[in-house]
Order: sequence, then C-alpha cells, then structure tokens
Amino acid sequence: MTKRAARKQKAPVQSPPTTKGRRTRQRLLDAAEVVFGESGYERASIVEITRHADVALGTFYVYFPNKQAIFSELVTELGHGLRRRLAEAIGELSNRIEIEEAGCRAFLEFVRAHRNLYRIVRQAEFVDESLYRSYYQRLASSYVRGLERAVDAGEIRDLDPETVAYALMGIFDFLGMRWVLWNDRLPPRRVVEDVFRLIRHGLGPATLTARDPAADTQREQGSSSTPTRSARRAVAAETAVKKTVKKTATKKAAAKKPAAKKTATKKTAAQKPAAQKPAAQKPARKPKRSTQHPLERGRGTRASEG
Repeated sequence: MTKRAARKQKAPVQSPPTTKGRRTRQRLLDAAEVVFGESGYERASIVEITRHADVALGTFYVYFPNKQAIFSELVTELGHGLRRRLAEAIGELSNRIEIEEAGCRAFLEFVRAHRNLYRIVRQAEFVDESLYRSYYQRLASSYVRGLERAVDAGEIRDLDPETVAYALMGIFDFLGMRWVLWNDRLPPRRVVEDVFRLIRHGLGPATLTARDPAADTQREQGSSSTPTRSARRAVAAETAVKKTVKKTATKKAAAKKPAAKKTATKKTAAQKPAAQKPAAQKPARKPKRSTQHPLERGRGTRASEG
C-alpha cells in the first residue's frame, strides 16, 4: 500500500455540510449495508454500492476515500443507531429489570430492521479487529454504567457489572440470531417471557433481599438505607471466612468418626468370650479278642451248665 493510499484510508470521514450532501451520504451507507450484508466485504465493490445507491461512481469518492472507509463508517453508524434505539426504548424507566426487558425488545426490533447487522459486524473482525472490539466495548460501556447505578441503588444483586453486561449482551445477541436472522421473525412470546424470567431471577432484588448478609446486617442495625457495595462485599467476605471455618471443622469431625468406630469395634471384640470348642469324642473300644481255643470255650460252657 502506498503512503498516499494509507493517508486516504486513515482520513476521517467528515459529515457533509448541506442537507442534500447528508442525504446522499446516507444513501451510500444504506446501499453499503445491503451490499456488504449480501456479498460480504471481500466480494463487495464500490461500483455495486453506487449502483445500488443510484449515484455516479465519482460521487462515492466525495464522501468516502475507499471501500474500507465506508465499511468502518457503516459499523460505527450501526452501533450508534443501536445505542440510540435502546436509549429511546428505555426512556424514563428507572427500574433495572424493566429497563432490561425494554432493551431486549428494542434490540430484537432493531436487528429485524437491520438483518445484515450480524454479518457486517462479524466481518469487521477480519477487516479491522480494533473496529470490531470497539463496537462491543462501546455498547458494553454504557451498559456497565447503568448496571453500576442499579447495584448501588440495591435494585439488583451485587454482581460484577461488566460480567453481567457481557452475559446479557450474549443472551440477546444469540436470541436475535436464532429467531430474527435465521427465521426472519421476532421470537415467540413464550421465548421472550422465559428470557425475562431468567433475568428477573438472576438479577432481581428479591434474591438480594433473601440471601444478601449485608441487607440483614443493615436491618439489625435499624438502618433503612440500602447497603453500599463496599459494605456488602465486606459482609460477603466475612461470611465466606465463616463458611470455610465451618467446612474445615466438619471435615475434622468426619475424619475422627471412622477412628472412633474402629476402636469401639476392637473393644467389643475383646469383650466377647472365646467360643468353646466341642469336646473331642473318644473312639469306641474294640472288643478284646479271646485267646482261648474254641473247643475249650465249648467245654467250659457245658461244664457251667451242668
């Protein structure tokens, strides 16, 4: 790439000063959204974009120096448009759970109106990785600020706001892919209700009130104010230490039980009398053989009879 081309690629895209110029520029961006979404970045051409926008080829270079410039501007504009739509949907809502529900609906509606958003943003990872990261980081940063305020106000559980932000963004992103991108329709009411139920049970203050030790501590002290995040974390750390000590004691007690049982078994065995062996039976005596001659035995018998 020549130095001149590199300067053109990095040149900032200026907004046209006239209404007509802004309209023409927007037509080019709208056409680029269709062309990049259908053809992909590599196969898309400036000629195709200008043809779709119904403007002369030379008009393109009045607003953008090259194909990558209009692609980068398109990703940035889509990000701005999404954040603006979310802000409008939230409006004056103050409850965080209601904000999440309104934001989810607004996101799905925006994706349906800009079905090529998914393909374009995913292509950005290979065209300009910094642009790809920036798209999600900007979306998450405003999300995180709102979640931090909700945690401090006690509206949601004391969770890491950045982790929650990216987790919820992932839920909404794949929900839109499953229904809007693949099926060209909004998710069924049952699906949306299941998602909202998941959010309410995962973030809702009811769980915080029931399980957060810091809230119990504040009530015991007679304070009606909501505990701060630092107070909740301190109590959570103390609770974790207590659980560890209890777990260690339980393990030690469990280790002692088998040894005691083994000792008791030995004692019981020692106390049992030895089993008596059955007396051995003497063999029966054989009759003593007589050494007297049979004839003599006969005479003796007759003599005794006489």
